[in-house]
Amino acid sequence: MLPFGHAAGGYLAGTLSAWLHQSRPEEIRKLQLAGLAGGLLPDLDLPGRYALSKVLPLPADIRHHTWVTHTFPFYLVPGGLLTLWARRRKKERLARYAATVTAGVCVHLAQDTCGTGDGMQLFFPFSRHMSGFRLLHVHGREWQRRYVRDPIFLVELAFVGLALLVRLRSRR
Repeated sequence: MLPFGHAAGGYLAGTLSAWLHQSRPEEIRKLQLAGLAGGLLPDLDLPGRYALSKVLPLPADIRHHTWVTHTFPFYLVPGGLLTLWARRRKKERLARYAATVTAGVCVHLAQDTCGTGDGMQLFFPFSRHMSGFRLLHVHGREWQRRYVRDPIFLVELAFVGLALLVRLRSRR
């Protein structure tokens, strides 16, 4: 998915978290932003790789869905541990935010099973097999060109549309 779809998915995760926690109005927006941040977090490996490519000779072909930074355990283990630690220490606010960011990340990773080049390593570290739905088997600019013309792009548009509806409704 493109960044807008990931941001929308994370925003929706934050909205759901606020609803599940029966948050006060002043905290709802903060949880939505935490979810949105989680929705964008897994793709922060790309700017890091770009910066490294300025100093190191790295190959041009980027398949970051094969990197450990695009696996569930990379985020679920620290996010889950932080959430549990915060709950045991009676730091409920920290626990809520840790769980919300982690949920946003999980939505991102789930979204990356739809219409990407190769899919995701759903069972990492037990298997490095790439899985997904309607995989396009192309990368980079060619992936972007094909993705926005493929019916699977409607999934991303649905996330963005739903997030916009939720946002408009919450402003009332």
